[in-house]
Amino acid sequence: QVAAAGAVVRARELDLAFTRVTAPISGRISERRVDPGNAVTADQTVLTTIVSTNPLHFVFQGSEALLLKYQRQGAGTQNGTPVRVKLSDEADYSHAGTLDFVDNAIDAGAGTIRARAVIANPGGFLKPGMFGNLRLEASRPYPALLVPDTAVIADAARQVVYVVDKNNAVVVRPVQTGPLVMGNLRVVRSGIAREDRVIIDGTQRAMPGQKVNPKQGKIQPGAAQASTPPGSSAPPSSSAQPVGR
Repeated sequence: QVAAAGAVVRARELDLAFTRVTAPISGRISERRVDPGNAVTADQTVLTTIVSTNPLHFVFQGSEALLLKYQRQGAGTQNGTPVRVKLSDEADYSHAGTLDFVDNAIDAGAGTIRARAVIANPGGFLKPGMFGNLRLEASRPYPALLVPDTAVIADAARQVVYVVDKNNAVVVRPVQTGPLVMGNLRVVRSGIAREDRVIIDGTQRAMPGQKVNPKQGKIQPGAAQASTPPGSSAPPSSSAQPVGR
């Protein structure tokens, strides 16, 4: 019996000599789940976990309506389409990536389709499990008029801005708007021209037809519009931004 037990020990020592634990991927390792001396079973006992950190996959769901919109535009659903991501505490979409997967069917229960983007993460700032918002590019960059989002007013079923005409009277202009960019600026696709003077402060007190004494204001991207004298106006920004139509 002693000899048999010794043979078992030598066999286990030989197994140990040929044992090599390797990770299937490179990444960041978590805490160990076992200690030296613990009994483990091959292919069953979890020693630790490892996650890939660069690049990261950003998995998201899109509605059927958005899928149809992008497909009819002929953009936004092909692998390699640029995307940008912002985290829950960020104002701007500062993390760039590309689309690398779109599922082959709509989820009939939710009415959505699953997709995935690859986000570069060389500094390791992004962590697996984080939540964020994704913007999918639907068109090439184009010149756009930008106004502070606070200057756009909901009027029943339409959106309007107040402009000051050549006689310094307030005029209502219905506008067609686009996405929010640079934190606080709204894309205006139609309804105003570059030379129009848009009221950016004091819109609550402005009345159509009212005479005002306009003062030049300043549009500041990336933050809430700074306080300016009531009735201040400014020409809309005409910066070119890569935003979806």
